[in-house]
Amino acid sequence: GTWASVAGRPAVTARDVGAGRAWYCAASLDDAGMLALLERVLEHAGVPADGVKGLDVVRRIGGGRAFRFAINRGTAPVELPIGGTDLLTGAQHQTTTTVPPGGVVVIEETA
Repeated sequence: GTWASVAGRPAVTARDVGAGRAWYCAASLDDAGMLALLERVLEHAGVPADGVKGLDVVRRIGGGRAFRFAINRGTAPVELPIGGTDLLTGAQHQTTTTVPPGGVVVIEETA
C-alpha cells in the first residue's frame, strides 16, 4: 500500500559521509528493483558487479590504502578489473587479476 504521508517522496536516498556514502532504502523492492539498486551501490563503491555466481569480492579502505579480497567459490577462473599487488603471492597485476577456481586473492590496489 501507499502511505499518504510519504507518497511522492524518495524511496532510496544516499548521503556522502566522510570518504564513503550511506544508502537508505525505505521500500520493499522486488528482485529487479533490488538488483538495480545494488548495481548502483556497487558501481559507486568501485566494486565490480560482474554477476559471477560464486564470486565474493569485498573492498576495504583505511590509512590511505585500498584492498580487495576475492574468493572464487566457482569452478572456472574469473578475471577482475583490479590492478595491484597480491599480498598472498607477491604477484604484481597491472590492470586485471585472475581468481582461480576455489582460490582467494588479496590485492592491495594501485593508485
